[in-house]
Amino acid sequence: KLELPELPCEFSVAVKVTEADGAAGVVFRADGERRHYGFYPSSGNLRLTRFDGPTVYEWNVLRDEFVPGFDPDGWNDLKVRLRPDGFDCYCNDELVFASDDTRYSEGGFGLVKFRHTTAEFKRFRIGRELSSLKPAAEIVAEINSAVAEIDATRPPRDELVSSMLTHGAGTGRVLEERAAQLEQQAERLRQLAGAVHVERVRQQLAEELTRPGDEIDLLRACLLIAAIDDPEVDIESYRRIVDAMAQEFAGRVDAESTEAERFGRFQEYVFDELGFHGGRTNYYSAENSYINQVIDDREGLPITLSVLYMELARRCGFDVVGIGLPGHFVTQYRPVEGEPRLIDPFERGAVLTELEATLRVHGITGLEWNDRYLEPQSPRAIVTRMLRNLLGFSNAEEEPEQALRYVETLLALDPESPPDRLFKAVLCLNTNRIEEGLREVDWVLDRGPEGIAIERVHELRRALESRLTTE
Repeated sequence: KLELPELPCEFSVAVKVTEADGAAGVVFRADGERRHYGFYPSSGNLRLTRFDGPTVYEWNVLRDEFVPGFDPDGWNDLKVRLRPDGFDCYCNDELVFASDDTRYSEGGFGLVKFRHTTAEFKRFRIGRELSSLKPAAEIVAEINSAVAEIDATRPPRDELVSSMLTHGAGTGRVLEERAAQLEQQAERLRQLAGAVHVERVRQQLAEELTRPGDEIDLLRACLLIAAIDDPEVDIESYRRIVDAMAQEFAGRVDAESTEAERFGRFQEYVFDELGFHGGRTNYYSAENSYINQVIDDREGLPITLSVLYMELARRCGFDVVGIGLPGHFVTQYRPVEGEPRLIDPFERGAVLTELEATLRVHGITGLEWNDRYLEPQSPRAIVTRMLRNLLGFSNAEEEPEQALRYVETLLALDPESPPDRLFKAVLCLNTNRIEEGLREVDWVLDRGPEGIAIERVHELRRALESRLTTE
């Protein structure tokens, strides 16, 4: 309802949008109907639009960009400076858009929100030249210097509070911004601590898998997988638990019994007394892929139960290997005398015939049988399959940070995998690690491996470069 001062003039308002995909801000040079300019945050970006009519087909988005100074979760001051030859748009006192569009040169101004957006507004101001809401740079430096050594163990001292009063009304805002910076820094430090932990575990896993095949400690390798996500996993403690299980079993069998008798007793011990079984209720939960939790809860996925079964069997004197059937991991018991038998730990130690295995593979995957499916899996292949399971689960749950940890671990084991490098590049795009993503894409482009759609790789690179230019 206010009259605009003589040009040039300015107006501003603070706006806070609740929804991540919300849009709300200011309009100006409005005809009171459906024609005006709009300056507003929209889905995390800042947008400048010229509305030439009531329908979306008559809206012209002049600018739509990510602006580093915009706070998607807090209050933002939007200011427009009107000039005879155009206008300038500011966010938190920083110029973000300058336009010489003069389609509309007269009209009113006001507030706007779109669609389902929940928005709050405050501090509406208008004038020839509005003062900055930020204190001068030297005052900001003085405030930050004064609080640099603030005692974190107790509330601020009275003399510190009194000293802040000398810096004017903007002091509170400077302190809030400083607190936000420290919170962001604390979060980055936590991320750094997590990254250091994951990298250390990743190196230990890669080192374990470089040993000769018969020297690899598969149980330790699988516990290291669990430790990627949980720094509290006590690897040696869980190894001792499995050793104790084997010792307990040894004390329950007659030394004079045959291998067949001992193996039958072993089956009873694992599945009846210890109670290990397949986890069906939350089959796709990541916890079923962590072998420490399988030991704790006595349930898990086919592959984690098979690993535990193999490791316990080996400690009890039985020759049991992993069989990576497509879609369903099982084990094979190879007695000294007699034919090998397929054992399914997920089904409480059920014995599978080859026909039953064939039907199961076809039922799960639709694949025709191939005798190579019965080849024993190496520890490295088992670890890789477990990691790919976790990668699939995290991708399905749209957890890019978690997925990135797994794909980087896979690359630590096999750096020459183009699909994993490309998937990492996509995850880097989704987590704003643009430089890392570009390095992965360029690695693939430099080598031009067969079976990779190079044009799609170039599209990915263009997407990464576009994100880089808006930062």
